[in-house]
Amino acid sequence: MKPRAPITEPKQTVLSRFLEGDHVLVHVNPKIKDVQLPPHLASQITVTLKLSRNFRGYFDMNNTQITADLLFGGRYFTCIVPFEAIWGCTNENGESVIWPESTTSEILHQIAASPEQPKKSPPPKKRKLNTGGARPTHLKRIK
Repeated sequence: MKPRAPITEPKQTVLSRFLEGDHVLVHVNPKIKDVQLPPHLASQITVTLKLSRNFRGYFDMNNTQITADLLFGGRYFTCIVPFEAIWGCTNENGESVIWPESTTSEILHQIAASPEQPKKSPPPKKRKLNTGGARPTHLKRIK
């Protein structure tokens, strides 16, 4: 993730704007009070959740937190993420925002240690051979 300059815009405003697209990756410090995530994620330094208003499960964002039913291993879990636990987010186009006041030195070290991920190019489109409806063949017609 390549962060841009720290932002002063409120988290809710940025997340609302990012959620206008298909999805947003929300980077969470799971150790903040009142964060509710599946037990296997609670001991992580940071957790990234993929959120979308288009997901099938429940989704709500109010003035203090995000509540969303997310799938983990084929089972839904109701995640509760207070805004104070969100230290960054990334939209579907790769635009990232970090709120430094919400990060920890552990998270900053993990960001610094991770290699820059190159953007994947879409695979080249296959060209369709126009054969005029006839089946292509390796035989040549000789007159």
